[in-house]
Amino acid sequence: VAQREADGGRVVNLLEIERTSHHPHSGIPYLPGSSLKGAMRTAWLDKVNGGRGRESPDEKGAAMERRVLGGSFHQDPFRLVRVADAAGSQVASKVFFATNHRKQEVTPRDGQPPREKDLAVRREAILGGQMHALAGEIRFDLLAGVGEPKDRDGKLLTPGTKHRIADFAALAKACNAFYLKRLEAECAILEGRRFAEPAWLASFLDLVKAMRPDLDDGRVMLLRVGRHSGAESVTPDGVRNIRIMTGRDKPLKWSSDGATTLWLAAETERDRSGMLPFGWVLVEPEGIAQSSQLAEWCARQP
Repeated sequence: VAQREADGGRVVNLLEIERTSHHPHSGIPYLPGSSLKGAMRTAWLDKVNGGRGRESPDEKGAAMERRVLGGSFHQDPFRLVRVADAAGSQVASKVFFATNHRKQEVTPRDGQPPREKDLAVRREAILGGQMHALAGEIRFDLLAGVGEPKDRDGKLLTPGTKHRIADFAALAKACNAFYLKRLEAECAILEGRRFAEPAWLASFLDLVKAMRPDLDDGRVMLLRVGRHSGAESVTPDGVRNIRIMTGRDKPLKWSSDGATTLWLAAETERDRSGMLPFGWVLVEPEGIAQSSQLAEWCARQP
């Protein structure tokens, strides 16, 4: 017990550390294929939906997905995309404090700046800058020679030809169009609120600029994965409706823009600068020409 409150309640120190996904026998961290595929699916949904809203205020997420993708399980284009776990023999991880911060600075009252939320948990995360530390496989079933077979009721037994995902480049372009906007918005917050170390952020933005031609052409794929991806990265534009907590005994608010806070990786729970974002992953097909800027940037990371 750390302390006893006036009403007799007990405050207990929680010393738990949440682990990242890891192999049960070796303990080596990895990225689950389901997590990677979920990130790809969100971006593809956003591409096909094109920013349109729900057909009705009561339309559920699952119904919206069926409408956008042309049907349920049998017609879902991601039925034909298989994503394996991304793993490696040497993957470094580190225990950080996951800390929560407001995206916008609040106007001070009485000359005193408001306190940040004291939300911090110990969490293991895969270290950034590990070039080619993880490898996996993505398979695209093109159903060569298969048209659009239907059952007795006239329902498609496979995804419609216009909904099928042709190759890595097509999927990568959709992912990059979706996630690049989120990455740029988060970097603007890191810079504006001085959350990140300026030299690190400048070098990271230079890297993104250098990689832009490969991203635009779909030669590499940008994804956001993990627990602290943020509401904006797991919901398509147009149908987003994020619940905003406003405080105890206060009415809830709903936002189509996204969450009002973000989670960052910090060395200590009281850090307010020098922090890092969670969850950004770059996927490269094996055998493509290597980016010298990417290799140099990764080599400079601790």
